[in-house]
Amino acid sequence: MASERRTPDRLDDSELTVQVLPSLAGGHLARVEHRPSRRFATGTHQEKDQAVRSAKRELARMLARIRRRKAKGLSDR
Repeated sequence: MASERRTPDRLDDSELTVQVLPSLAGGHLARVEHRPSRRFATGTHQEKDQAVRSAKRELARMLARIRRRKAKGLSDR
């Protein structure tokens, strides 16, 4: 039985907009935007899927940090 390796802060794909462009240095540049919050993150990698995955992870980390800070009553910056 395979175990789930998803992070608890994983974002729903229906809330994301993904754009992938070729990078000037070779490889791919992915920009992932969270539509409800209008925040975005970018990721680069030689492989397209890895670039998207990297950007999604960065965006999930960013939004989780903001949620934790708001829960503590701190600024979202």
